[in-house]
Parts: sequence; structure tokens; C-alpha cells
Amino acid sequence: SADQASSGDPRLSIEARYSSREDYLQKVQEAAQSLVDEEYMLEEDLDLVMERAGLRFDYFTSQANGG
Repeated sequence: SADQASSGDPRLSIEARYSSREDYLQKVQEAAQSLVDEEYMLEEDLDLVMERAGLRFDYFTSQANGG
């Protein structure tokens, strides 16, 4: 995007990486569940991780859209 080029940041935006909020949250859920399965994270922390992931997605997409 133009913002990406002007900032000099080579990373793709969240919108470019994920087709939707649901797609993003699905990938977070899969990654978090993998951490639980491998005993790096507690299962009871999944809800908090998902809640925070949703808030982050909303924040960063609103910032990208001038919010």
C-alpha cells in the first residue's frame, strides 16, 4: 500500500495478510491451541488470548483506515 511504502515498513498490513477478522481469529485460535497442546500455554488462557487478539485486530485495522 502507499502507507506501507511511505513508512518504509516492508511487512504486509493486517488487511493484506488476512482476508477477514474471522480469518485472523481462526489462525490465532489454531496457533494458541497448538501452544496448549504442546503445554506452552494453559487452556484456561485461550479465552483471554482470543479476546485480546480481536481487540488488536480492531485497533490496527481502525488505525490503518484513519481511525
